[in-house]
Amino acid sequence: MIHPQPLRTLPTSTRHPVSATHDPTFAFGPTELASPDRRVNMVGMSDRWWFGTCVVLAAAACGAPPEPVPPVECQTAWAEEEARAFVEALVSGTQSDRTVWPGYTLRDGSYVLDAGPSETGGACVGLWRAGRAIAFASLADAPTLLTPLYGYYFNAEWHGAPDEPMLARAVQPPSWRTWLEGLGVESAIVMPVTVSGFPIALPAFVKVQLAVHEGFHVVVQAPRWYAATGAWPEWDRQPDRAGVRACYAASEGIKSIFAAERATLVQLVNHLLDRDSARACSTGAVFMMERTNRHAMLDGVHVARHDGTLASCSEAEAIMELEEGTADYASWTVLFDLGQTTRDRLIRRYEAQQDDMYYLTGAMQLHATQLMAPDRMEEISRSIIESRSVDDGSLTATLDRTLTSYCAVPPG
Repeated sequence: MIHPQPLRTLPTSTRHPVSATHDPTFAFGPTELASPDRRVNMVGMSDRWWFGTCVVLAAAACGAPPEPVPPVECQTAWAEEEARAFVEALVSGTQSDRTVWPGYTLRDGSYVLDAGPSETGGACVGLWRAGRAIAFASLADAPTLLTPLYGYYFNAEWHGAPDEPMLARAVQPPSWRTWLEGLGVESAIVMPVTVSGFPIALPAFVKVQLAVHEGFHVVVQAPRWYAATGAWPEWDRQPDRAGVRACYAASEGIKSIFAAERATLVQLVNHLLDRDSARACSTGAVFMMERTNRHAMLDGVHVARHDGTLASCSEAEAIMELEEGTADYASWTVLFDLGQTTRDRLIRRYEAQQDDMYYLTGAMQLHATQLMAPDRMEEISRSIIESRSVDDGSLTATLDRTLTSYCAVPPG
């Protein structure tokens, strides 16, 4: 995602925006919310209202909040197979309390799906969080999307970057703001059920992977970028994304060298999945050597930093691997760990052909680190968060340290 990525709900004292949410709501029945310029058909009441009422009336008599249902005019849209498949996959993929990063689990993102027009012409939308539906509505406006695949909702003041193009393009229409503000949502990922103008049909799992990937940007990274707070390293400032591509393809020779380096990294992940520590250690050493050699060959290639000064490929790759690779790890790799996708499918993702290779190399390095030190991931993640420089906190430096520790133990 292009730097202003999504954001997490922040405490009131440090409110900032981007795309996640807090305090969702449950539906009890349709409520009309009218204003001079808009009318929203809304279903939903807040968690706090429900649970607070339980305490007052009789806690023992209260079970889970009732399941929300779509407005009548939207029930056909939500009954479509594509909508049902997306919702089922989203619920399955976001109900785990698995810790992905310090302070972040898969339950922490908020997702608004747009099932398309209602029978009366409005947009049929629903809000999900922690693997369950929170509320449905028929809104007067279609959402604003950043790409055909997703958009964001922000309901907080940003400190700094007021002219950021992404933020301007992420402003949702009035009916959306009214609905989401009424639910206490500060930020959310917005995704259409049906992607218009996309060359291929996306499987439901891929949509969920994208949602979780963007949710990681929102919940974990954006607070650092826009509120100077949160569990993310201070040194992260996105360089010229397109410029990083030259680090993989500055010449035909570099293309071939990088292809071999990435294949070695795939092998490392496979050996670790097979619990073959001897081969993993030898392959890991080869990967580190191949990466070091390629970066030495790219001594004359530079990438613009956020402030216009020039960075080495080693630095620029490290930043983008951390930003996008960690978000891919949080989605593809963690969802694989939870049985949401297969090893074959995960490896095919790691071997995918695309221009922005840092998504894949970053995710693989973090995956290899996790496979070697599953009980130390909290400590390792915090060492990245607290690192003072790119060189110290990069995923490559982290992998190198973990390999050294892992391979110091004789295979048993």
